[in-house]
Amino acid sequence: MAPGAAQQERPSLRYKDVDLPVSYVGALAPADLLYGHTSRQRQHAEQRLLLKFRWPLQSPLTGPARAGKHGLLLSDAGKYEGDVLAGKPHGFGRYYSDGSRLLYEGNWVKGAREGSGTFYYPSGEVYSGQWRMNKRHGLGAMAYRCGDKYEGHWQQDRRHGQAQYVSQTGDVFEGNYKNDLREGPGTVQKSDGRYTFHGVWTAGRLLTGEVF
Repeated sequence: MAPGAAQQERPSLRYKDVDLPVSYVGALAPADLLYGHTSRQRQHAEQRLLLKFRWPLQSPLTGPARAGKHGLLLSDAGKYEGDVLAGKPHGFGRYYSDGSRLLYEGNWVKGAREGSGTFYYPSGEVYSGQWRMNKRHGLGAMAYRCGDKYEGHWQQDRRHGQAQYVSQTGDVFEGNYKNDLREGPGTVQKSDGRYTFHGVWTAGRLLTGEVF
């Protein structure tokens, strides 16, 4: 990876409003519902960024250190400081870009992010949670650049399972995700308490719903 590539900004992750169902109860406008998802563009942007850090440290261990001890690893993409094993990150450690900006701190297994850790994206977004083979996998929280926050289950870098999504305005969606999109029944609670919306989503699109 070319020097400075880790500083590349990711596109904003602000979402479009969800589509209204064909028929619904109550006088709702599209702007009154919680933000929906433009998953494909966001997913591609995330994948491009994550690939830059998938296997960043291929250089052998430098400096005085032994297996299982604290050491330093260097590459043209950045540096790693922490526990090492056989010349690779293994245990707890921190990875910095070539500009010495902290990108990740947490657990590693044989050179891959594995276990619990926090990734600080150059865009200012933050993921904190579980990892498997350099991918977000398990329970984790993502704070997006637009001010929204997702907290729940992940599978292979995608939101997948029961979760809570809080918009920048404070509206709260609770429901299920499948392959990064809302799927099945869910609720949206308005931040001002005006109403609660119960709906059914499929592949991220709102099919039907009712206001209570």
